[in-house]
Amino acid sequence: MNRIILIVIAIFITLPYGALALDYTDCDAGTTQCTCTPDDKIGLDQTIITSIATCQEACITLEPYQDDFGGEVTGYSAQCLIGGTVTTLSQGGLDTAIGDSSTTMVGEPQETYDVPNLGVNIPGLQFTPAVKINGSVTSNYLGEYIEAVLWFLFPVASLLAVIYIMIGGLQYIMARGKADSISKATGRIRNAVVGVVLLFGAVAMAQVVNPNFLKYESLNISYIDPQIYNNENKDLDFSFTIGTETAAYEASQGIIPGDILCDSSHTLEEVAQSTIGKITYRYGGKGDPPVYESETKTDSNGVPYSSYCPSGTVCYDCSGYASMIRQCVGLSGVGGTSSIFDSSAIKVTDYSTEGYINGIQLMPGDMIGRPSWHVWTYIGGGKWAESHADRDPGEAVAISGWSYPFGIMIPKYNEAYLKVSH
Repeated sequence: MNRIILIVIAIFITLPYGALALDYTDCDAGTTQCTCTPDDKIGLDQTIITSIATCQEACITLEPYQDDFGGEVTGYSAQCLIGGTVTTLSQGGLDTAIGDSSTTMVGEPQETYDVPNLGVNIPGLQFTPAVKINGSVTSNYLGEYIEAVLWFLFPVASLLAVIYIMIGGLQYIMARGKADSISKATGRIRNAVVGVVLLFGAVAMAQVVNPNFLKYESLNISYIDPQIYNNENKDLDFSFTIGTETAAYEASQGIIPGDILCDSSHTLEEVAQSTIGKITYRYGGKGDPPVYESETKTDSNGVPYSSYCPSGTVCYDCSGYASMIRQCVGLSGVGGTSSIFDSSAIKVTDYSTEGYINGIQLMPGDMIGRPSWHVWTYIGGGKWAESHADRDPGEAVAISGWSYPFGIMIPKYNEAYLKVSH
């Protein structure tokens, strides 16, 4: 019985792991055949067909010309002789992506994307670039990654089984007739053999029952076109003066997430609430794209924050954010904190009554803070909005209650300033 098990495991160990997924490399020489289905009217140049992927690609190339040749090219079939027997390697419709019968591809690719760069490369893994087609992005990065890991694990498992068998053999030789040592050695050999037989046997059976056992369907994600902020009739110039420098940004050319409210039909609180999760802090950021020359910090990977603004967010510092939300409701833009809290700013002496500072009733758009430090914008209802120095994607905006800013400024600096904008 032990000899039978060893013979079986030897067969599985010496079996090329790629043989469980047939490709042109398994074919008898000169027998490969690619056919466009259901009716190949003009035939294909078989010399250019070197894989299942190139077979399908060739048929996809014929699809636009189907009317000229009187046939409707709807799919492909790749066949060859393996051991003298006609074998179908792969077949499917043209609504599948090249090289993956489970990936949807309808129409011509409109845009492709760079493939991921892995920190640890997996032998044999080649990502198929994600493509944008007819309003959706098709990607099989996860499926291809899982497949590559699994196929990599099979030879590794075989190698480990051989090592364990060798260790068990050495233990058996060195047992010198001791029953306990012999039992441990044979147990180690038996476990290694059973484990690898179960692994490869399960995969082989699954492949027979379902050839797509190790095929993973691609993700089809709807593509949402970025919303271009239209400055028409809003009188927002998005120009800000910072000391002697001017950071100018035309809102009509920038991408602002579509669910940020930005017109005078909304209250300042509504505008501020809609920015939560959409703003990332960058010192010197005014909604413009990088580089942010005033930003000096680096992220956990050592990449300067000044070099990028996270996807799906807009980058502002505290005064840039205050200017943006004010202009979204029709108020004037502001510069840096030094110009906001200039000689016309009022030193805060009494803030005990919510909504009033020094007896002055606040209006949405009024600001408090300190020059060359920070600014909060009053949005009504006893609430303040700010872009604080959180450089994680979308985490900059905070909306706080009435006493919060004073609880920071007064104990630390013993002063705060009000800038009335109405």
